Amino acid sequence: MRGAISVALVSSLPPSEFKNILQTITFEVVLLSLIIQYVVLSGYVKQVFPEAQQ
Repeated sequence: MRGAISVALVSSLPPSEFKNILQTITFEVVLLSLIIQYVVLSGYVKQVFPEAQQ
């Protein structure tokens, strides 16, 4: 669900010279935020719950 509203909003823009640039920037920001959250949360979970590692 992260970034769904941003992607929907930029997808609903009327065709213009900036739409492709805005779509690219939006997708990159959403993807980057998901990757950063995964890295941070996985490290946190490993520290808090060390017995859960297999």
